[in-house]
Amino acid sequence: MKRCLLYIAGILVITLVVACQVTTENQVPPVEYRDLVGTWMADYSQYDVSLPRAKETLILNANGTFEQIFEATMGRRRSVAGKWSTEEMDDAWTRVYLVGASYYLQGISAAKDPDFEMSAWDPVLSHHVPTGNKSGLVILYATRLLLDSTYNSQIPCGKKGDVILQHLPIGDLDAPTWVTFCKE
Repeated sequence: MKRCLLYIAGILVITLVVACQVTTENQVPPVEYRDLVGTWMADYSQYDVSLPRAKETLILNANGTFEQIFEATMGRRRSVAGKWSTEEMDDAWTRVYLVGASYYLQGISAAKDPDFEMSAWDPVLSHHVPTGNKSGLVILYATRLLLDSTYNSQIPCGKKGDVILQHLPIGDLDAPTWVTFCKE
């Protein structure tokens, strides 16, 4: 009887150890504020032809300020600055708010137009949200890659566990465009 109880106790301990390891390996660490501080780059030229041929650099400073630099391949350049903050949406997604930013997915002309207003699909809230210049607010999502970027051609950088920033998808829901910012 004593031997049987020891055997059962041993099985339970092994089961708990294995279960804890599986849970830990499958959990993705949350995106922290400090993970976002730094320089991020998005190359629009690798996406859909309706996007401008340009690169956007986003510098997120630890003091909550940012600089956004948009450079078109034709030589046009625009820089704006503002404040940024975050909001944890769930275990996998953190929303990044850029107050004073411009929305460049339609090019510099639209970004400079004070009446331009863009709506994008929010995957966490499951509805469209206004974004763009009228409010001076650009919303990005930060997440950790669950797969290495080599498995998804729409993600130009990163390995499993790396943090990436993405614009909310534009276009209809059957063919959204996610522009990915990679940390330099």
